[in-house]
Amino acid sequence: MEHPYSSAVEAPALLATYVGDGYPTRISKNYHVSGLAAIKARFDWHGDEFKHMAQTHRLTTVHARYGGIMALCYPEALPDRVPILGYVMEFLGILDDQIDNGGDKQANGDLLGYREQQFFINFFRTLRDIDPPRAQTMLNQWHRHFTEDLTNKGATGNVEEYVSWRVHDITHIICNSLLPYAFGITLSDEEHQVLNEVSLEISKAMVLINDVFSWEKERQDADKNGEDVSAITNVVPIIMRQHSISADGAKIVSQTLCREYSQRFLKTMSQAREQQKYSSELQRCIEDQQYLQSGNMIWSIDCTRYNPAAKSAPERLSWMTQGIPDHLYTGLILPGNNKSSHQLDSSVSLPNGIHPDIESTKKPLLPDQGAVRRAVVDSTITPDDLSGKVILAPMTYISQSTGKGVRSKLVDALGVWYQVPKQASDVIKETIGLIPPRISDARRYFRRITAPSRKTICSHHLRYTTNRQLVQFYDQQGYCIEEINEAFVGQSMDIHWTSNLIYPTIEDLSKAHDRKSGGPIRLIDRFMSAHSLSKVVQLVTNRRRNISPRCSAVCFCEDLDEGKFSVLLIHALATLPEDQALLLRNIMMQRRVAGHSTPEHKQLILDMLEKGGSFAYTLDLLRHLQDEVVRALEAVENETGVQNPEFREIIESLRV
Repeated sequence: MEHPYSSAVEAPALLATYVGDGYPTRISKNYHVSGLAAIKARFDWHGDEFKHMAQTHRLTTVHARYGGIMALCYPEALPDRVPILGYVMEFLGILDDQIDNGGDKQANGDLLGYREQQFFINFFRTLRDIDPPRAQTMLNQWHRHFTEDLTNKGATGNVEEYVSWRVHDITHIICNSLLPYAFGITLSDEEHQVLNEVSLEISKAMVLINDVFSWEKERQDADKNGEDVSAITNVVPIIMRQHSISADGAKIVSQTLCREYSQRFLKTMSQAREQQKYSSELQRCIEDQQYLQSGNMIWSIDCTRYNPAAKSAPERLSWMTQGIPDHLYTGLILPGNNKSSHQLDSSVSLPNGIHPDIESTKKPLLPDQGAVRRAVVDSTITPDDLSGKVILAPMTYISQSTGKGVRSKLVDALGVWYQVPKQASDVIKETIGLIPPRISDARRYFRRITAPSRKTICSHHLRYTTNRQLVQFYDQQGYCIEEINEAFVGQSMDIHWTSNLIYPTIEDLSKAHDRKSGGPIRLIDRFMSAHSLSKVVQLVTNRRRNISPRCSAVCFCEDLDEGKFSVLLIHALATLPEDQALLLRNIMMQRRVAGHSTPEHKQLILDMLEKGGSFAYTLDLLRHLQDEVVRALEAVENETGVQNPEFREIIESLRV
C-alpha cells in the first residue's frame, strides 16, 4: 500500500509490550501543523491565560516530539484535513479535562455545556466547509453519542464490564467517525456498523493504554479535588480492587489484556483482507485502525499530558508560552482564521493543497445570546406562519438529499415538444418535486438519509401548500385535486393490503402504484400542455401510463421492512410450492409483529425469490415495459417530426 502523506517512524520498545508484534508506526508529513492546530484550540478555549497554564499544567494532546496526536493516529489523512482534525482531537482533550476536574455532566444532564457547544459549533462549521456530506455524517454520529447517558456506569464493575462501557463511552465512536472524514471516503450506515464491530477489540486495547498512562495524572487530579482515588474512571483501581493487587500489578494485568485484544484485531483484519469481505473503502478504514493503536501508544508514552518529564520541542513550547505568530497558521482551514493575503512563512511547510488565500470567515468563539437564539429558532418565523414552518420541517430536511431526478429530467424532455417558457418550466419542476409519493409512511430511511417522521400529516399539508401554489401560477386547481385524490386512493389500497396481509394480483398492484406514484408524472404532462405554444403532441398523454410501471422497481429490502407488496413477492406467493408460500407468509407475519424484517429473514426471502424465479420474471416484465416506452417514444417522434434525445436518455437511465 502506498503512503503519500506519511513517513515511517521508529516504534518505541514498549509498543510490543502492550500490543505485541505486527503494528506499523507512521506519522503524517504535516505533523507540525497538527501540533500547531492543537495549540490554537487551547488558546481559543483558555485565551491568553493558556500562556501561563502551559508552563505549570500538563495540558494539550501535543506530543513532545511529533506534534499533535492526530498526526500519529491518522497518518494518511488528506493534507487539507490535518489542521482541523488536530484541532478536533484537542477539543476531545478539553472535554477530558472538564471531566477530570469534576465537570463531568452539566446540571441538565448534558455532557456539553454552553461553551463546549459553541466551541463544537465553530469547528464543525470548518469541517463542513472542507467536506459537507462527510462532516454531516460525522456530526450525526457524534450527536447520537453525546446524547447518550455517559454517567460513570462502568466504574464499579469488573474489568470486562468497565472496558466495554468505556469503549462506547468515548473511544470507539469518536475515533471511527473521524476515519472516513480524514480519508475523504464514504461509508454506508451498514459499513459504519461493521467498522464499529470489527474494531471493537482494538478500541478496548486503546482504553487500557490510555488508562494506564493517564493513571498518575488522574490520581493527582483526584487528590487535588479531594476525591476518592477508588472512584476514578480508570481500569487501574478496578483491577486493584478485583485482584487485591498494587497499582503496578494492575498495570501488568492491563498489558496482558491489551496484547490479547490487539492480537485478536490483527487476526480479524487479516481474515477480512484474505476473504475480500468488504469494500475497499471499508477495508482501508479497518486496516488503518492499526495506526490508531500504534499512534495512541507512541503518544501516550511521550506526551506532555501524561509524562511530566517529556519536553516539548522548543518551537512548540514557544508557541504555547508566548502565543502563535499569526503568519504561521494563515491559510490553514481552522476556526476563527482571518482571510489574509500575505504570504505564508517559508519556514513552515504547509499541507499540500492548502492555498494561503483560502477564505475563512472569522467567527467569535462565544456569540451573544441573541445569536444563539437565532441559531435555534429562525427569527423570521412569526406566530402566523409558525405552524407552516414546523409542519414543513420534515420536507425541508428530506430536501437535503436529492432523489434520482427523473421528474425534472422529464420536464426538460417534454419541453422539446411543448416549447414551454423557462419560467413555467422551472415552477413545474419545483412544484412536482414537492409532491411526495406516499401519504403515510413508517419507513426508517428516505433517499438514503434517516426519515424525519411519519409522513401522514406532513404530506397532507404539503399537498395543500402545493395546490395553493399551482392555483396562483397556473389556475389549474382541478388538475392538482384530481391527482391528489388519485394518490390517496392508490395509497389506501396499498395500506389495506399491507395492514391485512392480503396480497393483490400484479394487475391490481400496478393500478395502485399508477394511482399513487404516477400522479406527478401525469401532472407534468397536464401542466406543460396548459402552457404549451402548440397542442400537436397531445397524443403523448395517451401513452403516459407506459412510464408509470417503473414503480415495479421500488426498493425491495425497504419494502420488506414495511411489509409492502411488490411484483417479486406477489409472483413468489402465487408460484411457490404450498409449503414455501406458507413459510413466506409466516415470515411476513413476524415482520408485522416485530415492526421490521431481520437481516436473516430478508436473506431467506431473497433466496426464496431467486429459487422461485421471481427475479427473472420481474426482470422480463420490466424489459417488456421499457420496450413499450421506446415504441411509444418513436411513434411520437414520427408524428411530430421532432427527435427527443433527452427523453431517450431518461429511458436508458431507467433500463435494467
